[in-house]
Amino acid sequence: MRVSEKLTMAEYDQRCRAKLRVKLPDPHSEEPQEWAGDAVWDFLVSPPRPRRSTHDEGNRKTDLGGEYALLSDQFFYFGKAAQMLPDHLLGLVKQGPGHRAQANAALLKPFLAWIERQKPGVHGEPQEWERGSQEKCGSRCARYDEEDEQLVD
Repeated sequence: MRVSEKLTMAEYDQRCRAKLRVKLPDPHSEEPQEWAGDAVWDFLVSPPRPRRSTHDEGNRKTDLGGEYALLSDQFFYFGKAAQMLPDHLLGLVKQGPGHRAQANAALLKPFLAWIERQKPGVHGEPQEWERGSQEKCGSRCARYDEEDEQLVD
């Protein structure tokens, strides 16, 4: 993803309400991307409250832990249609919890060369996309997010 715009979470919510209504969860829709939504927190109130979606109070810490929403005109989402990385990029694959922001700096240019040969956009549905599989991920998602966000020393 190439970041094309950075908004505060409240600004992102405002943008979605005004111009990107498709990003707001629609719990009555039969389409998974519509009932899941993206702008799942309502910033018209303080503190923000979860909209009716797959996230709830159990996701507050991880969902609102960052200050910004990053928007992109050029992104790649593979989901179930994930591409195999070439052998020379397998060092990017993280094993276990945590993340290593600087450990892969040497692979940045080769990765960018590879990813830019891919078509931007959405290539596949998420791994758990069927309605009901993420009906309310609540603290289950939050637990996984916290495990993924632990820093590796």
